[in-house]
Amino acid sequence: IWFIPVVNPDGYAYSWTPGNRYWRKNRRDNEGSSCYGVDLNRNWELGWGGGGSSGDPCSETYRGTAGFSEPCTQAMEAFYIAHPNLVASIDFHSHGEYILYPWGYQSGPCGDDGMHQEVGDVMHDLVAAVHGWSYTVGSIYDDLYPASGGSVDWTWGDQGVLSYTIELRGPDFVIPPSEIIPNCEEILPAALYLAEWCSSPMKFIFPEGLPQLVQANEQTPVRVDITIWGGAPIEPGTEKLLARIGSDDPFTASDLTDLGDGSYEG
Repeated sequence: IWFIPVVNPDGYAYSWTPGNRYWRKNRRDNEGSSCYGVDLNRNWELGWGGGGSSGDPCSETYRGTAGFSEPCTQAMEAFYIAHPNLVASIDFHSHGEYILYPWGYQSGPCGDDGMHQEVGDVMHDLVAAVHGWSYTVGSIYDDLYPASGGSVDWTWGDQGVLSYTIELRGPDFVIPPSEIIPNCEEILPAALYLAEWCSSPMKFIFPEGLPQLVQANEQTPVRVDITIWGGAPIEPGTEKLLARIGSDDPFTASDLTDLGDGSYEG
């Protein structure tokens, strides 16, 4: 498990100078402009330059001159490439109580057949169980706002890393000191769950849900997507659906029909 406390060190240091507590960009000297800084979470390469970012150097969401134009995002790109065994990541931001996943640069699903949502829903429940705070789970674009050139789009879309941004609790970007420890207490179980989820290589996702009721003497189709983390193949013929009527009855096994691309139906 890797911890990167601050991705924007010069901007973070500047945010502690008088009158600049809300500074969010780095401190790039934008040549030809009187304004400083690039928003590093608009500077990642995938989707760079789209909606939710600005080409104006004076904007809070100024995206820079190109994807990965900044030393800090270049360092993060190099970090991910140097660690191909990374499987999941969380970026912690303030504020708004969100558990967000790709995409930020466009609307619609991110091609994981609901995996981000399913894992996010569990993290939501774990957060809520601590102090009762409910975090909205969804994609950046559809559930918050368009944001092109963000980190989670690149880490997922380019590196295949299951990626989230958690927007922390509080009424403002500067979280009151009294909220810091409770916020950590409620987020920790969600982060641990994501780590544990990644440690189990085989995943079963039911994109249409599981039936709540099955009728006697009728066939009830069940679809399941099976993946092995890291892309290892599934041995053909080993996929089975096990069913029983009562909790004490033996299971009956039936074959699953291979629908292709890791999808099966039983």
